[in-house]
Amino acid sequence: MGFKSLSLQMIPWCFHMVTGQDPDANPTRSDPIRLVGSDGRVIVYHRPVSAAELMKEHPCHLICRSDSFFIGQKVPALSAGERLQPGQSYFVLPSQFFHSVLSFVSLASSLLVSHTQNNGKKMPALRPFDIQKTPAGALQIRVCDEFLVDKVKDDEERRGRVCSSAELEKEYKELCCKVNKWRPRLDVVMEGVERRKGRGKGFLLFSGFVRRRRKKD
Repeated sequence: MGFKSLSLQMIPWCFHMVTGQDPDANPTRSDPIRLVGSDGRVIVYHRPVSAAELMKEHPCHLICRSDSFFIGQKVPALSAGERLQPGQSYFVLPSQFFHSVLSFVSLASSLLVSHTQNNGKKMPALRPFDIQKTPAGALQIRVCDEFLVDKVKDDEERRGRVCSSAELEKEYKELCCKVNKWRPRLDVVMEGVERRKGRGKGFLLFSGFVRRRRKKD
């Protein structure tokens, strides 16, 4: 069974058919690295990052390139020693996603394709994926650039690219934790001091009473 019987009505709404394949731009070292999670969130890195680091942050997950989705084939995952390339987009997905061949159903069920507001109402639908036909006749799934460009711009404006290293990101997180950290009041120390003062007064009164008794005797 081939792909000739595939019709546009059978393709999920989150996919968009394109007739041509855009040439890849030449990435530079200053270009950000985009990581898309299974929940639809996009994390932007402006520093070198390895697959091992991301796999440690996301247990039971693997990393793959955004251009490695081919219908009817298994998705190849990055090895732990590989580094993510600047200007490229990657996915972090559950490890079981890589055990079987890719289909529209498995891809759509593994990625968040509808966003909801806090009240549970659905927001306007997005089409984050493009379907392209390779010269060999295979169907390739690629992430739409429009799906990620807004996130990249927002991230650059919000953070100002100040966390350009792993150490700076760690210090930034620690600083946020210290600001929001709750500190108990030290009233209990003052209470202990008052209690000791009270015991001292009682001891003096008891000593005076004993002295008066001795004089009478």
